[in-house]
Parts: sequence; structure tokens; C-alpha cells
Amino acid sequence: MEESHAGFLQEEADKLEKRRARARTLQFLYRFTVGLLFKLLVAGIYVGIVIAIIFPPVGLYVLGAALAAFLLSLVPVPIERYEEYLKTNLLPEIFKRLYPEYTYDPEGLNMESIKASGIFNSALFKKAERIEGEDRVSGEIKGVKVDFNEVEFYSYPINWGKTIGFIFLLILLLPFIIWRLLTSDGDMSSDHGGGSNSSSGGLLIRDEVKFYRGLFLHADFHKKFHGSVYMMPKKLVKYSDRFSGEFSTSGRPINLENAQLNELYQVTSPDPQLAYYLLSPKVLESIFEIYQREKALPIVILRDGQMYMTIPWQRDYFAVDLRTKIQGPEYFGKYLSEIESFQKIVEHMTLDTRIWTKN
Repeated sequence: MEESHAGFLQEEADKLEKRRARARTLQFLYRFTVGLLFKLLVAGIYVGIVIAIIFPPVGLYVLGAALAAFLLSLVPVPIERYEEYLKTNLLPEIFKRLYPEYTYDPEGLNMESIKASGIFNSALFKKAERIEGEDRVSGEIKGVKVDFNEVEFYSYPINWGKTIGFIFLLILLLPFIIWRLLTSDGDMSSDHGGGSNSSSGGLLIRDEVKFYRGLFLHADFHKKFHGSVYMMPKKLVKYSDRFSGEFSTSGRPINLENAQLNELYQVTSPDPQLAYYLLSPKVLESIFEIYQREKALPIVILRDGQMYMTIPWQRDYFAVDLRTKIQGPEYFGKYLSEIESFQKIVEHMTLDTRIWTKN
């Protein structure tokens, strides 16, 4: 990294550290004032709803508590404001300075490329009830269009333990509910919103489960090599519920020229010669650098002039941690190193004329 860039990152890291220290203090105060009061109000609302079934006037206090909780929810959370500054002000400026060929977006998802890659099993998309992306970077490397971001797949399975507990609580309260119905002079239907939630699944309690997280990358070389090559880490082959079956049914097995990666990968291609052209020693060296630094193996598909790659992990590059002091440029180093590794792979393939002159 150039000395001017290192100095710039050090200066920005120092500024960010001051913000972090201030945000940590404010977050501590928020937690034991606004945050604590909000939790107490929410707990009071749940208890009040149960009591209101037996003694309806308590419902007025529940409404008041709900209004107070809503107003408290509008108070800015210090840690969220700190993260917003990092991702909407600082990081775009860093990319503009260090990588002017790229555009940084704190959010964003190239769903079209993710689906076109063929990396993920179609069943995974059916399972995912929500797919999110963050820290998206797009631009060009020597005329090659690139797009990459962190991606998360979420599902919402039923938590039967909580659901059964909730239903059991309703059963315990059933005598009081029946008593209210029998002793009420008016129509009780208005107290329940005029409809039944149980028929639409309202009694079911669901948990949010993040079942895949990783870095997804796509490069379009605007040239065509006819055919495909599939690289799947051997330790991930068994996860057929996540990844496409193409990895095991896509042609003949290939032995890589890099002995270390050959032990770690299952590589297949209908055209072995194409595989050897594409997976040149320099390309394999760049992939191995990622493995050495991150202890994670990329999943790679090369197909018809496109390269798709994902690195499965739970890491969030710019996750905000107010407890950890920002020492210097190293705070930004991980993500920037990943970008540079991807750049190397793209540049090696762009410059390797063997690929593009192959008959």
C-alpha cells in the first residue's frame, strides 16, 4: 500500500477511534436509561394484556405503555448512528481514495448474479424467506466488470417449544377468558379485532435463523471461453442442501497443478484442457492466498466468460464492536486485502492470452 494511502487510513482510523470512544459512552448511558425503560415497558405491556383479560380497565394502562414504548423507540441508538457514519460516510470515501474504479454501497444485492452463478442449490432459495446483502462493491478491473458483497440467507422456522409454551399459557387463562365472556354485558368481539389469528398461524412463534453467510463475487470478462469449470472444497461437498449438484455432475475430475489445493478441492470440468487454461498457476496461487489468510476456501464456478465465487463464513467485515479499540489501518485491512486478492485472480485471467485464444 502506498505511503500516502497508509497515512490517510491512519488519520481516518484515529478519527473513527474518537467516535467509537464517544459512542461507547453514549451507548452505556442509553442502555441503562432509554434501553432499560423500553424493556420494562414491553414486559409491562405483556403482563398488562394478561391482566386486562380479567380486569379490562388495565387495558388503558397498556395503551399508555405502548405509546411510551413507541416514543422511546424513536430515540437514536448510539451504536446504530456510529455504524451509519462508518458505512455511509467513511467507507465510501476510503474506496473513492484507494479504489476510484469502485463504488461502495453499504447495502445492495445482485440477486440476478447469485441465481445465475449456479453455486447455490435451488432448494436453498426455496428455503430462504429473506436474502440480504451488505457492503456491496461494484466497478471495473482492467475493463472487467466486477460486483461483490456479503450475502445472508434467512429462514423463519417454527419454534415449537415457545409455541407450545404460549398455547399452554392460553389454556391456563382459558377459565378467566370464559368467565369474562359469560359475565360481559356487551359484545366481546371488538376486543379481539374481529378475527381469529390461529387459523392464519398467529399462535405460531418463529425464530430467525441465518443459515448461510458469505462473500459473493462476480466478474464478467466480456469474452467467451466456451465451457465450464467447477471448484468445490471437499469438506463442503456433503452440503447438498446448500450448494448446487453441478459440482458433482459437471464432467471429469481434474488434478490441479497446485498440490496443496489439489488436496483441498474437488475440481470437475467437461473440458479438462479448458480447466488447465483457466486455472493457471498464478490464478491458483491467488486462491491459495485467500485460504492462507482467511482459513476459508472459495467456491468457484467459471462459465462462458463469467467467474462466480463465494467464500462461506460468518464474518462481518465491518461489524461494529464498541469494546475493541481501533489501533490503525489494520481495521480496514481485511476487507481491502480480500478485494486485492480478487483483483489478482481477475487480472491473471484477463492477461492470460491462452484463455482467450483457445480454439
